[in-house]
Amino acid sequence: MKEFKDKLKEELQSEVPFTADVKKRLMQIPPKRQQTNWKVQTIAVSACILLTFLIITQFPQLSKQTFSSEVEPLSIITTDSSNVIDPEYAFLLGDQWMLRGLPMIVEENAQLNYGDYVAYYSTNGIVVSTVLGLSGDKVHMDQGQILVNDKILHVHGLGEKITNDNEDNPLQNPYFFHNISKVMDDFINKEEMTKKGEFVIYDNQSGHTITTITDAQIIGKVIGVQNFKPTFSLSTDEKKLYDAFKESLDIELFRGVSPLSIAKIYIVAEMELDYEIYNALFTTVEDPSTKQIRKYNEKAQKVREAYFTKEIQQLISAYVFAGLENGTFREINDTLGEISYISPINGSETSFNMRKNKKGIWQPAFSRALY
Repeated sequence: MKEFKDKLKEELQSEVPFTADVKKRLMQIPPKRQQTNWKVQTIAVSACILLTFLIITQFPQLSKQTFSSEVEPLSIITTDSSNVIDPEYAFLLGDQWMLRGLPMIVEENAQLNYGDYVAYYSTNGIVVSTVLGLSGDKVHMDQGQILVNDKILHVHGLGEKITNDNEDNPLQNPYFFHNISKVMDDFINKEEMTKKGEFVIYDNQSGHTITTITDAQIIGKVIGVQNFKPTFSLSTDEKKLYDAFKESLDIELFRGVSPLSIAKIYIVAEMELDYEIYNALFTTVEDPSTKQIRKYNEKAQKVREAYFTKEIQQLISAYVFAGLENGTFREINDTLGEISYISPINGSETSFNMRKNKKGIWQPAFSRALY
């Protein structure tokens, strides 16, 4: 056997009978097989799994699909009374929430989509609310976040859950203007499964939640609000006073001017979104009541600047203060007075306070609540 091996080795070292290529492959020393380090691979796989888990937990929105719906803003419409409703409640989620107190125009038999405003009959009368789910949908509310068939609905500022960090911010919390009290109302998290002919809507009778309505309850889709023109305007002298005060902000200009004229100028400044005049004309009397109103006005101004257009502000002021030109002033005591008037729109009586400052000049001491 040894002789055979020696002979084979001798043949391999000669030029025959092998070609150079074959000889090279036969003479080549096979490489050593590398051993697999299973510990390293296990650590690498574990790290990938951990990283994936962290991404999912830190960015949960990436693991959920979302969708949005385009909604036409409500128009200001001049129309006959046949299509006008005056709802008991109007839960408008969106930039036009401030229109909730106005008579609204409905279109019967209109197709409803996510984010539309629908008028319907309830046990509390006519209610308007925001559509959050259509027939056949599974809708879930979780701390203000709306999921439709497991997809996050983005409409009217909805999308994220409401937390302690943003619940008191009117610019971040779309539910902010529908609080029943000064403290943020609780969310009543629930899930609704709709049948044919049912819709899911936002509800806030006792907290922020969702509920269902049926086709039989629906009056129609809200497409706008009723237009109102101011019932009063400034006289020539009042307009001169307005312009002069805008230039100087000198309250002395109003010495001897009637409280009713001063109130009209104050409201026109609100209509014009002229906050400089509006704030400068407000009472300088300092007491708990006026301090509270002034503090509220400061917060309300930020909201107005963010949401209100001049057209919307003029509409609201025209509705709220309709009939002011026929108001009467009553002096309650040396420093307190009251202006009262009856609205020609709904026949209701409205009154607000005026205060006399140390210089004997009457100044507005009221503000219309936005929320």
